[in-house]
Amino acid sequence: MFDNHSLPTWSPAARRSTLDSTAADRTAFAISKAFAPRTVQLSYCGPITPQGVKTLVEHVETALTLYQPEVIAVHLHSPGGLMPALEYWVYRQQHWAAQGQIIATEADTECASAAAMMVTLGTVGKRSAHPLSQLLFHNPRMVGRDITLQEQDAEEVARVLKESRTRMHAMLSRHLIDSLGQMRFARSLHARAAWLLKPENQARQTVCSGSSTPAANQEWLDSWAQHRPRNEADARERIAQWSARIEEVFRKDELIDLSTAWALMLIDATETLPPLIEPLSTASMQDEDETQLQAPVHRTAERH
Repeated sequence: MFDNHSLPTWSPAARRSTLDSTAADRTAFAISKAFAPRTVQLSYCGPITPQGVKTLVEHVETALTLYQPEVIAVHLHSPGGLMPALEYWVYRQQHWAAQGQIIATEADTECASAAAMMVTLGTVGKRSAHPLSQLLFHNPRMVGRDITLQEQDAEEVARVLKESRTRMHAMLSRHLIDSLGQMRFARSLHARAAWLLKPENQARQTVCSGSSTPAANQEWLDSWAQHRPRNEADARERIAQWSARIEEVFRKDELIDLSTAWALMLIDATETLPPLIEPLSTASMQDEDETQLQAPVHRTAERH
């Protein structure tokens, strides 16, 4: 059934520590091709560095040239990394998206910082996580050892961090809004909140994953589920609320609950949450029923 191929594995010197992003990274790639649909699967393990991302991009380009796949699936396990590496990946991904290429992303065990952003910035509808995946989002930060800063240096660092934060949040907002449009994005937020608040769905989550929607999220879920946006002004207000919530999540610098990540449109599927909301048409402004969700799918990832 499968025509399996492999690309050479690139593996620099072993890292000293998984959590030490200053150490040399160890990144492994594997590739396979299936006929229905044609899918190339790539695995990235290690800090997000310019060299690692450059190599990942080269493998994507090689796969596109050799196999003409329908989907490029990137599996990520990483403690995070550097902002320039993330921005280069986003730049290349925008180029592939313009060509109609689907970049599916999946969080493996640990995805933090730049790695979590790489998962979220994958093709909308094709971003997933396992029930035990650990996602951590935070604003850019400066990391260094034995550094002495003068006053003007501290001011420069603060300016760079502020600009990096602005660019990162702009990348996220633009990616989601461009993918779905203002109205569809806002209605998708409404539909996800409404789905999570239904008692039967919270009970289903409890059975499947051992936890339901955290009580701390109840207030903003309630506010989002009260009404579906009916016009562009409503959509802009809903997106502004989403942006404020995202800022709060990034500022906390803590592991995020997967149901919260799903409700905030940071991922599209887990094994205990619906794989994708079908957004309502932007041309349809009448009172429709709530957006229909596909039934939760319990899947076992196949690696070849």
